[in-house]
Amino acid sequence: MRAIGTWGLAAGIVNVTIGGGIFRLPSGVAAALGAAAPLAYLACAASMGLIVLCFAEAGSRVSMTGGPYAYVETAFGPFIGFLSGMLLWVGITLALAAVASFFGDALAAMVPSRPPWGKRTALVAKAIFAAMGVVTLLYVLIQVVAQGLLGPALAHGPTPLASAAAVAMGPAGRTLILVGSVVSMFGYVSGMMLSVPRMLFAFGRDGFLPSMLARTHPAWRTPHVAIAVQTVIVAVLAIFGYFELLAVAANITILLVYAACCLAAFELRRRDVRMGGVPFRVPAARVVPWAALAVIIWMLSSVTRNEWLAALAIVACATAVYFVTLSSRRARYA
Repeated sequence: MRAIGTWGLAAGIVNVTIGGGIFRLPSGVAAALGAAAPLAYLACAASMGLIVLCFAEAGSRVSMTGGPYAYVETAFGPFIGFLSGMLLWVGITLALAAVASFFGDALAAMVPSRPPWGKRTALVAKAIFAAMGVVTLLYVLIQVVAQGLLGPALAHGPTPLASAAAVAMGPAGRTLILVGSVVSMFGYVSGMMLSVPRMLFAFGRDGFLPSMLARTHPAWRTPHVAIAVQTVIVAVLAIFGYFELLAVAANITILLVYAACCLAAFELRRRDVRMGGVPFRVPAARVVPWAALAVIIWMLSSVTRNEWLAALAIVACATAVYFVTLSSRRARYA
């Protein structure tokens, strides 16, 4: 990370964070909030700042790789850690399917007819906050420009930025934005389809899921079975789901993981865990985890009954997997 530097790492975070949702999100935000939509990004940035502080402290105290899964497991044990890991995989998979779904919408808008396929710690904290600032500014500016060009019409249509570009620059502008969005989302989906399956690979390797998921290709040494399974899951979700529904479902599961990480940061500090050396000093450390948790609870307050039932079903399935495989995992490491 010293070779990459703060701004290089921040640029990487910006690239992953923006993904393809920026080409679709202005429509949904405008439909929900109208003229106040740009303020939503500022509120989200402030809220995420609290959560990022919790991640920064937890990450500085736990040296193991695995991100949220490692933080929560160290704080609360393997069972809660596994639940967080499974929720994280589900959330990322749903988010990936949401981008893939919009990728199909953007691709369809380009053609006449619809196709048949549809210090290390200091550096990372600084890079994350720099990336958050860039992403927030970019989202606010795009929302303001799109609302200024389309007005109330922004709330409707599957490709809002392309429609705004058509108003500003004519058909050529619309085509330019569509091409840009397709290229951006293709790169995002391609990269994530190679990285996310490694979570399935880890679950198979550790005995939580069938061991076939942990197989690697004899020549390329890639987890080809996990990649194939992940591809099928994402394709099915993208074909039969809608961007907004998939995005909401992804946010619910990921927010639950964030809540667990906020509690983990508090617990790791209470026990003074120092696996990663000198921990990151969080301003108002006694208040930040609870403030972040309050923000997450507020965000989850708008979740519907059916959405909660879906999240509980995921937790129930993960719990069943954990205890069904418990004896075989114990035998493996005995």
